[in-house]
Amino acid sequence: MVQHEIKIHDKKQFELKLHYNFRKERRKGEYFIETYFFVPNVLGINRHSFHKKNFYDSIKNYIRFATPKFTLAELSSDEKSPIIQLSLLAKKAGERNSPIEADEIEAAIKLFSVVFAATIRTDFLNFRGKKKDALRSELTNFLLHTDSVINLFRDIQSKMERRPRVKEVFAFADEYISLVIEKYLFMILDEHSGFFEEGDKEIENNIYSFIKGEVNRRKEKGYRSVVKIDSSNEEMLFRFSTLKKYFSSILSLERDVEREGTILEQLLFSLAAGMAMLFATAVAFWGQTTFGNLTMSFFIVLVVSYMFKDRIKELLREIMKKSVFKYLFDYKYILYIDEKIKIGIIRESFDFIKRRKLPERIMKLRNLYRTKEFDNNFQKEKIILYRKKINLKSKFLNKIEKEELKTISDIFRFDVSRFLNKMDDPHKPLYVLTDSGFKKIFGRRVYHVNLILRIVRDNREQLKRFRLVLTKNGIERIEHVAAE
Repeated sequence: MVQHEIKIHDKKQFELKLHYNFRKERRKGEYFIETYFFVPNVLGINRHSFHKKNFYDSIKNYIRFATPKFTLAELSSDEKSPIIQLSLLAKKAGERNSPIEADEIEAAIKLFSVVFAATIRTDFLNFRGKKKDALRSELTNFLLHTDSVINLFRDIQSKMERRPRVKEVFAFADEYISLVIEKYLFMILDEHSGFFEEGDKEIENNIYSFIKGEVNRRKEKGYRSVVKIDSSNEEMLFRFSTLKKYFSSILSLERDVEREGTILEQLLFSLAAGMAMLFATAVAFWGQTTFGNLTMSFFIVLVVSYMFKDRIKELLREIMKKSVFKYLFDYKYILYIDEKIKIGIIRESFDFIKRRKLPERIMKLRNLYRTKEFDNNFQKEKIILYRKKINLKSKFLNKIEKEELKTISDIFRFDVSRFLNKMDDPHKPLYVLTDSGFKKIFGRRVYHVNLILRIVRDNREQLKRFRLVLTKNGIERIEHVAAE
């Protein structure tokens, strides 16, 4: 089963993330992903106003290894933890005639940094909805384990000061994890302000002390990433973003992009040109035989045959496009690790499809709950189909040293901006009766774009349905719709 997540990335973008797991006993993994967009006609999205280029301009695709998952407690104790692995690597690097290269240490630092940031974020999200006693306990453990992990990291850092290149990477990592800690500690204070107002001052004071310690460390080390009140802080934000991308690169996959079916397209278009030329030549021969050379009738026949030749060529090209290219994909991504090891191919395509061509199960799922919804004037929708075919070679597992890097994440990000252009103002006046007359209030005008995700692996099918609730201002929320 393919794991999936969908969330709002920002006001104009949502993100769909799929995780593909590998099994050593399999030579390859093949996945088919279909995403159906059911867009209400009132939004003006159709094959004439929303072309392939518009769609591909609206999406971002990221393919990378999934971040290995650890708890904060496991980070400082599990033998597979990246910080434990980094400690062992640093110890070996300190030995005389050590074979450990700087690149190997750099990769280990990157992996630890990105795993640490993801772990901190996961814990922060898990705090939401916790009751007071559970939150107090978990916050206390969070601070203790975070302190333990960063002390372990900084102890390793202090022992590697003699290697210039490694020293620089350690400094980058030190700055990055310090910023991550500060960010999420402030967010804890902000989101759980009610908890601290009820008297948990000890934990609150510990959090403030932790933040002050991190800010002072960055100042002492000369890191240029301290927030200033009377500043735009653009350098700090740029630096934080750059550091995040630098460390996340350890999980990235190299890829080359190609148009799918380019050679076939040229062959078919050549065939169309040849058939058109055959028609023109045949007409020319007929005209010459019938009317002879250098006659006005023969001249007219040549002109007419030339006119029809171009139209026949274009007509045949359109027929071939519709009959042949609908079975091909638009683009092909070739995936690599280490710039040379080919691990798979991802193909993708976009098109509008007719309702009558929907698979029966997709139609049934879309029509589910319609009698209760009254949404989008019932069936007056345009349907977009975004297809993906993923072929991954499992044999590359033997070429990856990190056992925990066995899952690939396919991240699809879609910008809904073009869907918003023809929406009404989100605030609509409404009137209600009161004891003294009436009152004018404002309601919110929303639009629904339904999504159905179909995933096929090993002849097993998964169907998921979501509803994007949009206003002129962007995405309000994403609702999960039960499949039954």
